Amino acid sequence: MRAGYSGVIEQAPNPQTKLFAGRPVNLSALARSAGCSASHLSRVFTGGVNPSLHLAKVLAICLSMSVDEFVSNLDGLRDKAA
Repeated sequence: MRAGYSGVIEQAPNPQTKLFAGRPVNLSALARSAGCSASHLSRVFTGGVNPSLHLAKVLAICLSMSVDEFVSNLDGLRDKAA
């Protein structure tokens, strides 16, 4: 895992892309970087499950943001979906 791994933020969005914090994020690439499955990550982003503290920290690092920023953006994304 590398902070701000370049394969996570998409230049050209595709079906694996989710808009998060105003950036197109490739969920498959993010899952690989974070060491979890893409299906689990999809459930995290849709509100089906809450990420563990460890996973939230790892995802925040992969997205080059603080855990607080990650959680705030995740809450905002889930609120929009509700």
